[in-house]
Amino acid sequence: MNLAEKLQRLSDAFGVAGFEDEVREVIREMVAPYVDGWEVDPLGNLICWRGQGEPVMLDAHMDEVGFMVRWIEKDGFLRLTALGSWDDRILLGHRLVIRTRSGEKKLGVIGVTPPHILSEGERQKVVPLEELFVDVGAKSREEALALGFRIGDPATIHYPFAHIREGYVTGKAFDDRAG
Repeated sequence: MNLAEKLQRLSDAFGVAGFEDEVREVIREMVAPYVDGWEVDPLGNLICWRGQGEPVMLDAHMDEVGFMVRWIEKDGFLRLTALGSWDDRILLGHRLVIRTRSGEKKLGVIGVTPPHILSEGERQKVVPLEELFVDVGAKSREEALALGFRIGDPATIHYPFAHIREGYVTGKAFDDRAG
């Protein structure tokens, strides 16, 4: 596996703060050929060892900024709260990956009141996260629940790894998982 492939596996793994199990498994698989053993501590850290020499620590956090479903509206839209720090200016129109309690990953899109029904002043304002909604294709709260969505489900921006040009890539969570 070359460096770009490793970065892709790390970047594409779902790992919102508090829900890093997928990232931890990717890292465990990557380091397995180089270690004699591993364990996960009570905080979720992956601890690996090799041989009997002095310990060396390699450190990079696994989590990424994301969201958590804080409410499901009667019309089926999801409302979010931030897990980490977000710039509200960049959220409109982004697709999200929402992980349900069953572990299934589902897509949604961040929406807001359409601009044609807003005043000029309202169109110029940054819409705070609390006013945004996520459309998951449900027409009611009951339908959203039937699709598996629950308050407390974690979510992150759907931003798949991609090659921009030779030697340049883009993706999510590089600041977290590249060390």
